[in-house]
Amino acid sequence: MKKTFIRISVLLLILIVFILLFLNIGVYRLLNPSYLMFVLSDEPFGKEMLLNQVLKDPYRDQLVKGKNLKQIKTRFGDLIVDKSQNQDGFVLFIEESVRSRDELKNKKVNFLWLTNEQPVLIIMVDDKGYELNLFKG
Repeated sequence: MKKTFIRISVLLLILIVFILLFLNIGVYRLLNPSYLMFVLSDEPFGKEMLLNQVLKDPYRDQLVKGKNLKQIKTRFGDLIVDKSQNQDGFVLFIEESVRSRDELKNKKVNFLWLTNEQPVLIIMVDDKGYELNLFKG
């Protein structure tokens, strides 16, 4: 009786741990352990990793959410493209539509654009990372 209770308790504890991992990390990261280890380390992302792994991750916002500009530039520094000098209609449209969101009104919103081929946008709100999105132009 006592051994059965201990076994059930251990199995229940293991089940709880897996459920918490699933909710916090997500299926994509659990099924790609090399990507998960890369995310957990603080190594910078390359263009291949960004386009092939990060943008497929439904929890990609966690990579930037709450991080300051220095931390984000450490992680994505080689990929940041300065679009402030060369703002076409697409870039202006995206930035205006993001600024017009109800939750972002009356807040300081900055944008970090990554790569030129497929525009990827990191949205900074009040100097903290907020969102990581892919936009198709």
